[in-house]
Amino acid sequence: MEALHKTRIVVILTLLVPALLAIFMYYCSRQHYATLPIIGEKVLDSKGDTIFHTLGDFKGTNQYGEAFGMDSLKGKIHIADFIFTTCPGICKQMSRSMLRLQTNFPNYEDVRLVSYSIDAKTDTPPVLLKYAQNLKAQCYTWTFLTGNQDSIFHLAVKSYLVPVVFEEGKGDLGFTHSEFLVLVDKDLRVRGFYNGLKTSEIDKLLGDIKVLRYEYEKKK
Repeated sequence: MEALHKTRIVVILTLLVPALLAIFMYYCSRQHYATLPIIGEKVLDSKGDTIFHTLGDFKGTNQYGEAFGMDSLKGKIHIADFIFTTCPGICKQMSRSMLRLQTNFPNYEDVRLVSYSIDAKTDTPPVLLKYAQNLKAQCYTWTFLTGNQDSIFHLAVKSYLVPVVFEEGKGDLGFTHSEFLVLVDKDLRVRGFYNGLKTSEIDKLLGDIKVLRYEYEKKK
């Protein structure tokens, strides 16, 4: 009888432990998908409600010579970087990281990639189109933008919160810019920064994109 009792306990534990483990893993995944921080200064409006930092307006031109405004990104999660096509330094690696992101969410209708050129004089729409084609960038997923250089610098520093500087004769052809990719939510709020030169950071970004998508799914 005692042996039979022990056998029953073993059987029950064998069945129960995997079930408890599954519940625990599900709970942890729900916790993981809880939320991401909203980055940037927040203020109170006249009603006392919190207003978070959001991207400012921008008017530019994409690789097809078409007008592009910040309104095009509302309602989409997007990842942005600031590069230039003749960059002898980090830009190619940043673009390869963006390409990896494109490869990993081909079916996400609500996710976009945006690369802003910081060299408006050189990076005309045809130049950006050739750069995009060489990367095999998908036109419906990944947009390359040019425009007024001062406006793009202002957008980088004041909206995306990443540094961009031009000093004749210094840096990469005079340009000094950030290696970070910036994650922005559907309400144009900055949600994270990721080193575009590190595989581990891109892995984290891929996970955080899922976090943001889940966050919006919960609001439906």
